[in-house]
Amino acid sequence: MKGFLATLLSFCFFSSAQAALLLEFKSKHENGSLHLLGTKQSFNSFGQGLKIGYMGNYILTGLSFDQNRTYFNEGFSSQTGKIYSGGGIGTFLGFHFWDRLRVETTYLNSALEANSNDEFRYFGQYFSYGLGLRLWKGFMLNYSKFNNQYTQSENDETGLTLGLSNNIKTEGESISLSYILVIK
Repeated sequence: MKGFLATLLSFCFFSSAQAALLLEFKSKHENGSLHLLGTKQSFNSFGQGLKIGYMGNYILTGLSFDQNRTYFNEGFSSQTGKIYSGGGIGTFLGFHFWDRLRVETTYLNSALEANSNDEFRYFGQYFSYGLGLRLWKGFMLNYSKFNNQYTQSENDETGLTLGLSNNIKTEGESISLSYILVIK
């Protein structure tokens, strides 16, 4: 990751290309459903994120860091807690048009951990796609659809990381307000 950031910064500061360093801070709300063994329950999630990347004439790409707190209607699997901490680290790729509209995809390696049992967590893959609209100066209103497949569990007491016999799937939509800072 250090190599990626060094390469990104060198492109932004030492290249003759029309490129800039992109920093985006966001606050988001997710609403979705969890599917496990034929059951379905809804959840709400609140969080924040940071994107660090490259912004060219029409393209933007880089690293994405997300953190959130998720509230389920009831516990699931072997966990009885209803409040979970989650998030992930990954990449994003997008295109921007007319200095106002953005189309973007994001992929994260994600984690979900019950607040009542911080020795047990799930790992998965998060994918989203969506639109962003610049409201004023650097402020953006963003809407996206997401899917997340949790495929592994980890237990700190035993030290075991195991594949889940039944994947935990979450899906839903996210709305966020973000601020973009572009450094040329």
